[in-house]
Amino acid sequence: METIGKSNEVDEAVLRCRTEFEGIVKHLTRPDLKRTLDETERELFGDLLRVGQELMRAHVAAQGDGHVGPTAKGPDGQELAFHGHKRIDYRSVFGEVEIRRAYYWAPGQPGFCPLDARLNLPERKDSYVLIEWALRMGVQESYDESCAGLRELLGLDVPKAQLEEHVTDVGSCGRTFYDEKQAPKPKDEGPILVACADGKGVPMKKSVPAEAPKRLSKGQKRQKKRMAFVGTVYTSEPRHHSEDDPRPQNKEVFAELEKRESFAQELLERARHREKGVRRKAFLADGQRELWKMQKKYFPDYTPILDWMHASEYLWKAAYLWLPESSPEAHAWVERQQRRFRRGKVKDVIREIKRLVADGTIRGAERQKQAQKIIAYFHRNRKRMRYDRYRRRGLPIGSGAVEGACRHLVKDRMERSGMRWTIAGAQALLFLRAIRVSGHWEAFWTWYRESERQRLYGRRAA
Repeated sequence: METIGKSNEVDEAVLRCRTEFEGIVKHLTRPDLKRTLDETERELFGDLLRVGQELMRAHVAAQGDGHVGPTAKGPDGQELAFHGHKRIDYRSVFGEVEIRRAYYWAPGQPGFCPLDARLNLPERKDSYVLIEWALRMGVQESYDESCAGLRELLGLDVPKAQLEEHVTDVGSCGRTFYDEKQAPKPKDEGPILVACADGKGVPMKKSVPAEAPKRLSKGQKRQKKRMAFVGTVYTSEPRHHSEDDPRPQNKEVFAELEKRESFAQELLERARHREKGVRRKAFLADGQRELWKMQKKYFPDYTPILDWMHASEYLWKAAYLWLPESSPEAHAWVERQQRRFRRGKVKDVIREIKRLVADGTIRGAERQKQAQKIIAYFHRNRKRMRYDRYRRRGLPIGSGAVEGACRHLVKDRMERSGMRWTIAGAQALLFLRAIRVSGHWEAFWTWYRESERQRLYGRRAA
């Protein structure tokens, strides 16, 4: 009787599909249909979603309920008795579909439904396809905008809290994915290996403990932020005499919110996987002291390079202490100092700024104080500003790869007006955004579905 009932259920679902589809065809082929093409397209998309929902129901009905007899062996090999049926509402991209499954159980033993493993049902009601589509939106736009987008496109009401849970659950697997991921093949790599590091603050919720308090200067407001360290690893061909660095090859980006040491170890681990076959290694960063402490401890055999753009920014700051902003004179002065940098004449630049202070060209106590800070910055980083040597060795001198990643990965998504984050939520989103930026989204999603299959069903997944 169960088989006959299932057969009738499949026939009814197929009949509904045919009736729905034939109705759409009949409607669209009417010669008197007064619709513009875009109106027809929009209406047709909604109609096809309904047909898709009916087809999903027909497919589920054709799979049966997973009944294998009066008893079945559970996940751990224990004998379990048939205990009835359990129903779940599976939310696909076409809409909700009810699934009726045979349930086996014994006192003191966890019950299970054999059909779940065969269909690879997710832990929650949302399908893997729907979760992936929602995350594609959620890593780019705010959660409110993503939920609104799903509602407008698919007619599905996915609560914001549910989307946040998906981000946290899936994003927390990002580190494991990279631990298991194979490094690019040496034949696909360039001869120069580059590791870059940068940092950007993430606004946190009030419930998150603040980092060590810092004394604020006059006019500053205390912001509750945690530092997100952003790392980039890539290889490249040698830099030639052009101004631009060669295009990065197999660029990988990641971010670590909680601990500096964890970030440094992760960056080192990813770089080590790619050291085979490279001839030179470089570490690029801006002037943050903790990044250079990190380099000295974890990357002592990498050539330390202060990012060219950061060095140039300090030249502009110096120029604007005594010349009008955007003036031809300021441009000419900065270009002269940049030429000195390219020749390795950092000391000459320092002497030039000192002279401007000494002869009164830079006037006022506050501006002279700023000039001293710029001098100290160049003096502190002078051994990382040997751009003439770097150019001869073909090494990159700009950390644009990590600068762009830091801005895109953190600021563009996580520093929007009113946004505040928990540590777990921010870290999970950073992992997902890094996977997307690195071009590993498809590989990650295939890996995630299979890892969930093994986690939920183990040997039954086979």
